[in-house]
Amino acid sequence: MRACQVVTGAVHAFGRHTRDAVGNLDEKYFNHNEDLDYCLRARALGLQNYYVPSAEATHWESVSGPSRFIGQEEADALFWTTWGKQVETDLGHLADETVQHLIETGSGLFHRPFDVLNLCKSLDGDLILDTIRQALPEAVGTVQHINPYRLRSQDLSFSMLLPHWWQDQPRPYLYLVDEIGRLSENWQWFQRRREVCGPELVIDANLRHFTHGLPKGA
Repeated sequence: MRACQVVTGAVHAFGRHTRDAVGNLDEKYFNHNEDLDYCLRARALGLQNYYVPSAEATHWESVSGPSRFIGQEEADALFWTTWGKQVETDLGHLADETVQHLIETGSGLFHRPFDVLNLCKSLDGDLILDTIRQALPEAVGTVQHINPYRLRSQDLSFSMLLPHWWQDQPRPYLYLVDEIGRLSENWQWFQRRREVCGPELVIDANLRHFTHGLPKGA
């Protein structure tokens, strides 16, 4: 269990005493950011939000139709106007822990530098990369920012995104992605890379998964 600023409203659970103290969801938000607002309102009252990794739930995301996004810009403006000065970057703390875990358990994984392929749509990949640079300044070689928006599919196809000769580069890659499951169709790429350079590192910028060698399913 981990203390955190906010948890997604898709899997919220709290007792009656919390509801009585915090109140209901703020109806000024239209299907966007009301869960984050609720968590921060709870924190402002001295309560604490926790993420429980062992909890499981199924959530059908964004299937209520396009009308659910009508008030998104207004909800963003309201949220950041209200809470912008109080929100911290949780990802930085998680990235520090992840990198430290890799150092302790990586079995010499960082004995030579990695070239970085940053395939993240957000700035989260840059934040994680900065964390690695601070902890292991010699571990990062060249950095390539790859634009995944060129693909129509949600899956990341290296054959469509990367020059083919990058597959035979001798230095291992560190892959930064938004979701490791999007790499599932690149199993031939990863098999070839294992023959060329041995173990590589894949980090999910959502920090749901990190691995060295082949990602699961590859």
